[in-house]
Amino acid sequence: MRSWAAWALGEIGDARAAEPLIQALHDQDEDVRSWTAGALGMIGDARAIEPLIQALRDQDEKVCFRAAEALKRIGAPAIEPLIQALRDQGPLVRFLAAGALGKIGDSQAVEPLIQALHDRDKRIRSETAQALGRIGDARAVEPLIQALRDRDAWVRYWVAEALGKLGDARALPKLERMARKDTGETRLGSVAEAAREAAEKIHWRQRPFEQLLAALHDEKAGTRMRAIEALSEVGNSRAVGPLLTVLRDSDEEVVWYALLALGEIGDARALPELERMVQEETGKTPFGSLAEEAARRIWGRMNK
Repeated sequence: MRSWAAWALGEIGDARAAEPLIQALHDQDEDVRSWTAGALGMIGDARAIEPLIQALRDQDEKVCFRAAEALKRIGAPAIEPLIQALRDQGPLVRFLAAGALGKIGDSQAVEPLIQALHDRDKRIRSETAQALGRIGDARAVEPLIQALRDRDAWVRYWVAEALGKLGDARALPKLERMARKDTGETRLGSVAEAAREAAEKIHWRQRPFEQLLAALHDEKAGTRMRAIEALSEVGNSRAVGPLLTVLRDSDEEVVWYALLALGEIGDARALPELERMVQEETGKTPFGSLAEEAARRIWGRMNK
């Protein structure tokens, strides 16, 4: 009952509930603490930041993960405390802080995250690489190229993926060498394949914008998806109109890529079509939920 009450207060979103919910973060029941952390994220009151940072150290991992998600939702006011948490003694705290900073996506976190690439815990180095890839700041390129020499295959896998997202041609020689020679394996695939994918993404990113738009009409679905991915990472708002037309593509995976790209670019002109898809597609295809997520990301950018 207390868990549902906490969640209901979060759904209402009234800041007057922040203080009682902060107190509830000390409840003896881990489910109450978990739902309370989520509710504080929905309310978004900055008073909850330090208590949520403390909740990253909770004995129950689901409370820790829910607190990290709440801090991500609070956004910019949580950046500095999360940066401080990158130096916490607890590995899980550092891991969650790196992930939250990557999802917030603010360039203030780039230099501290670059330092975290040297963390003694391989899980944190992996999460940090992913965070730097999400933020997309060019300052991370050289440190990530250096991190391709990490002794752990899992870390190298995520570093390669991050470099693919950053799209900087400086990474090509090392990635192409890795694609030929790295023998590392992870449960997601080989490091060599990750490096090959990243190099291909970078080559696509180097193409002229008009060539990427033309590739949206290629007969091969794989080519259309590569073009969409590159346009998403370039983030050029001129791509919004062409990407909206791709939402009528005959290949479902191509449509999926286009929805993700529109959410990533974050241009409000996409909202009417996305909201139409939410109304018409929910319950029929996966597109309704994907369109809803894309629209939510656009609204989030507009409200920053």
